[in-house]
Amino acid sequence: MPTTLPPLVDAFEETVRSVIELGRQCSEADFARATACPGWTVKDQISHVVDLEAILAGAPEPSVDVPDFPHVRNDFGVFMERGVHARRAVAGPEVVAELESVLERRLAMLRAPGMSAETPVDPGMSIDLPVRTAFDLMVLRIRDVWAHEQDLRAALARPGGMGAGGAVVFLDTVFGFLPALAARRAKVPVGHTVVLEVIGPVAGECGVRIDPRDDGKPTGVALDAAAIEAARREHADVTWVTLDTESLARRAAGRQSVDETRYAVRGDTAIARAVVDAVVVTP
Repeated sequence: MPTTLPPLVDAFEETVRSVIELGRQCSEADFARATACPGWTVKDQISHVVDLEAILAGAPEPSVDVPDFPHVRNDFGVFMERGVHARRAVAGPEVVAELESVLERRLAMLRAPGMSAETPVDPGMSIDLPVRTAFDLMVLRIRDVWAHEQDLRAALARPGGMGAGGAVVFLDTVFGFLPALAARRAKVPVGHTVVLEVIGPVAGECGVRIDPRDDGKPTGVALDAAAIEAARREHADVTWVTLDTESLARRAAGRQSVDETRYAVRGDTAIARAVVDAVVVTP
């Protein structure tokens, strides 16, 4: 993953422009297609992207009452639904045009003189986002928008973007979360090593060994390349899970179940399933 701001902004722009291009190609029926996000159509997905970027550009949060939708389960969900619901009466092409306008304002902010990955940022939202710097914000927004781009592509049967900068950021985010997810959510046994291997347009490996902490609780320790190579030769206490880029992306976004996810295993199949089950990184 890039560590400086310019390539992150480039990846963000690429991803948002992909969403815009998909929206430009939509008919009225396309905008109404259901997506993998419960309760959201293609247009709703684009509205969601527009809403968050508009707020980040300085617009006030929409002031609308959210109906008691089954897919809205908590305060976070209410916040996310407001921007979508505020645009439900707006035609799809108008929502796409709004995203084009908002993107230009966002890019001007992100490429302003003096902006760097370390620049402190305040998202200006009524929910607490785990971001303190421009780097944090860019990674969060790229991960979110790219996942929604893939939702649109799946709903519209227009695959693509698996080798894009957004895919790289998304994959690296999953790898960054894996030590904690393997130890706490998948409950991989202490002493066991798991290697997650991704093949395809964006490829990579992440290895995690589960060690005991001083208080006896398990902790995941990320392995370096040499340790992963050593694990490749091991047969005991090592589980190797291999997925393609798209399978990991859809599972990590929570858009498909474990049973719907294609993956291969060398080692303990139960541990592998637990890891694939635990690897979701989106709210």
